[in-house]
Amino acid sequence: MKLGKTNPELLESSSLYKKIYNKGFEEGKRKNQITFGFVDKDTIVVAWDIGDVKERGSAIGIEVSSKEAREILDDILRNHDANEGINWNVVDMAIQDYRS
Repeated sequence: MKLGKTNPELLESSSLYKKIYNKGFEEGKRKNQITFGFVDKDTIVVAWDIGDVKERGSAIGIEVSSKEAREILDDILRNHDANEGINWNVVDMAIQDYRS
């Protein structure tokens, strides 16, 4: 199963992406990171972090560095199928695809 493609221009121009990115990061450093819950009264977010990717990699027998986990998360963000969402199976496939 390959992950679907998301148009990166649409993703990056979306107000939700900007809201999460701007609130979660400042110049590449985590600040006021949102991991789960409401961003504001009308928007929810569930976040995946490199710890999730590294832990899942270990569970399936693949060691993943922090740098690799960031790259895998970026791939998941840009290429996931919105109908399926992001779940452990998607994370597993992204790790395996990264290593193939």
